[in-house]
Amino acid sequence: MAEGRRLIRRVRVWLALGLILANLAGIAVVVACVVWVIPGPPIERLGRLVALNIIVALVFCLVAVPSILAWGETWQRAGRRWLREGRDPEPREVTAVLHAPARIFTVHVTAWCLAAVTFTTLNTLLDPQMLTRVGFTVFLGGLTTSAFTYLIAERAMRPVAALALSATPVDRPRLPGVVTRTTIAWALGSGVPLLGVVITGIFGLVRPRATPPNSPST
Repeated sequence: MAEGRRLIRRVRVWLALGLILANLAGIAVVVACVVWVIPGPPIERLGRLVALNIIVALVFCLVAVPSILAWGETWQRAGRRWLREGRDPEPREVTAVLHAPARIFTVHVTAWCLAAVTFTTLNTLLDPQMLTRVGFTVFLGGLTTSAFTYLIAERAMRPVAALALSATPVDRPRLPGVVTRTTIAWALGSGVPLLGVVITGIFGLVRPRATPPNSPST
């Protein structure tokens, strides 16, 4: 039982660190793209937009993020109970462990979609030019970040999954195959950034005189 609890703590620490770093990197990339990369006219009332986004981000972190984390924790608890109790897992508990990365992915996609809707709506109210710039960037950034969280979760949960399967083999756990997982990882990890590059080019073609938002106009 003590060994199982140590394994839970170790996996939770590595998983939390990986997910935090992935999301911080995703947020940094989104902010950089909105402010410096996506072509368009200079951002008007930049100070007000920055203040608004900081306030909204704080409120979002205090309200939405804890609720989403609690939702994800509820899913994870079912796959850890057997370790805490020091017994072999039941088939449904093994399935819960194997489904954990996909559930973590679902939690992150939900959080980023909520963030995309929230930030796009509020930024557009102050500056209509921010509609497509913020919407596309946050949505695509969220998909890419969520893909990385899926890969991180798979790696972090591997010791628990191996222990569960060695104790209670499960036939046909209804998981994505290797080809499916590889395709998803490529599509969201490489395909989405490539789509972002294409969208940036479209912005530049639609507005030939557009420059990155905070670049000096010529």
